[in-house]
Amino acid sequence: MAPSEFKTTSSLITALFERYKVSMQRIAHGILKNANKADDAVQDAMIKIIKNIHIIWKRF
Repeated sequence: MAPSEFKTTSSLITALFERYKVSMQRIAHGILKNANKADDAVQDAMIKIIKNIHIIWKRF
């Protein structure tokens, strides 16, 4: 992902979610052994990412 690909913060968030969603769900399910709890964990993680997107944005 190159910085020039993202015109807005929301496009970065969308790209991160689309790229890592499946991996995050797989890892969370492996740890929690429950699909619903895994989905909740991924959602919580994405909320934390959104709240700190300014840190991620600077690294691009």
